[in-house]
Amino acid sequence: MFLGDHEPTIGIDFKLKSETYKSHNVCLNLFDSAGQERFLSLTKSFYRGAHGIMLMFDICNEESFTALDNWIEVVRELADEAKLMIVGTKADLVEERVVSRERAEKYAQNLNIPYCETSSKGHVNVMEAFMTIVSKLVDSHTEYMLKNSVCMSPMSMGAVSVSSSSNHTQLAGCCKLG
Repeated sequence: MFLGDHEPTIGIDFKLKSETYKSHNVCLNLFDSAGQERFLSLTKSFYRGAHGIMLMFDICNEESFTALDNWIEVVRELADEAKLMIVGTKADLVEERVVSRERAEKYAQNLNIPYCETSSKGHVNVMEAFMTIVSKLVDSHTEYMLKNSVCMSPMSMGAVSVSSSSNHTQLAGCCKLG
């Protein structure tokens, strides 16, 4: 949720969030690095072992969009099996927009990465974005367990094992899985 007096992230911000998806309890460990290059060495340690990563850019800032190439390269180097998602933020700032939705969607589609636009201030698609990546993690974990005949309980979701999935789903009109 957007709070007008929220301070920008400096370094790494950490939060825990629990969600339920398809009767699985999922605990999300959220690390917000704010994409600051000066904290890249610290950020890299959080990518190792990550199962899902949301790469966010400001739709009103061309530089934050073009920086996605570098962040994707870093993520693929350190967490190649992680499920990725690209999120365009500040969707409420229509007049200030410099990166078109079509351009961002095409970019994500070319990389076979889900894309979503959110507005924390307007409370638009924030939960949908989280649930999109949660669904990819749970579904791929379930697929892995079924393929490998491993017993799975809802409590085992803390150790999500990632495999590729070819699901093509749309969630709440905002987030496309590919």
